[in-house]
Amino acid sequence: MNSNIPVRHHYIPQFILRRFCNNEEKLCYCEKAKLDISEKRPEEVFMVRNLYRDTINHPENPVQIENDFAKFESEAANIINRFSTESEIVISVEENEKLKLFFALMGIRSKGAADTFSQGLTEDSKEVYSLYQENGDFSDFWKRNLSAIVKCRSIREVWDNPNIDKPIKIFMKRDTVGLADMHFVIAEKRGNEDFIIGDSYPVEVSGLLNGNKQREYSIFPISSNRMIFMADNIVKLFWNNSTITGFEQELMTIPRCSADGHTIRYLVKKMYEDDVKFFNAITFDGAVNGVAFKDRTKVSLNKYPEIYANWKAAGQGLQS
Repeated sequence: MNSNIPVRHHYIPQFILRRFCNNEEKLCYCEKAKLDISEKRPEEVFMVRNLYRDTINHPENPVQIENDFAKFESEAANIINRFSTESEIVISVEENEKLKLFFALMGIRSKGAADTFSQGLTEDSKEVYSLYQENGDFSDFWKRNLSAIVKCRSIREVWDNPNIDKPIKIFMKRDTVGLADMHFVIAEKRGNEDFIIGDSYPVEVSGLLNGNKQREYSIFPISSNRMIFMADNIVKLFWNNSTITGFEQELMTIPRCSADGHTIRYLVKKMYEDDVKFFNAITFDGAVNGVAFKDRTKVSLNKYPEIYANWKAAGQGLQS
């Protein structure tokens, strides 16, 4: 096999994983079931060999999807680099829409999504998807749609693309627009506890809103020091009726758009140690196989299950 052909396909980009590495360019990986910790290189974690390899839709270049992801990741990295370092970030509306789609792609490009479409669909889902995939090869359905989405740079491009099937368009609209549009929140840790990153990326958190279950935000750690929420504006609009907990109300402030409507201004919010532990507990609980982090002395792995259990027992109504 040509050594230049990518075989390790990461469902969490390596440029993000590298921000959790120590000075030796390794990260600590914890196997969730055993709490065993080992050091690994970022190319060794959160990946599946040939995950996006597609010989049906791209017979001349079976790694076309992986190559297209690499291109999108390079563009997104330029924005996320600023989210990782600056205290006040101004980006264009086009960049904001691009980043929304990039993060929304994290869910549908994941190993969990691949497993679901290959062997985990319900009979009802199969019946719906069979309208778009007559031969019943739902792995092909997944890759075919993924191949088209990764070339888009906004939800409008996704919605207007005739090569993307309607059920997938609806999923992507849900994850970029929500009920009342979505906004980013950038949070920086204060204190000793570092952010961790899990193999479920993002972790989606839902709560009860006017008696109905509603996804309120998604968690995207982007370094050991910072994380991004992608939150539905409805969290802020209907705050008094929301069961969301774990942080101050001001954390979810909707960012300000410029008067000419061309740019959006983000201010980095502070997150103190108890809140970092709280969100790490959600990340740890949501992980399937494992989590990664920079410094084992700055995480409370043995406490996360307890933190999460206490939070659930308190009857807050949120579910990850």
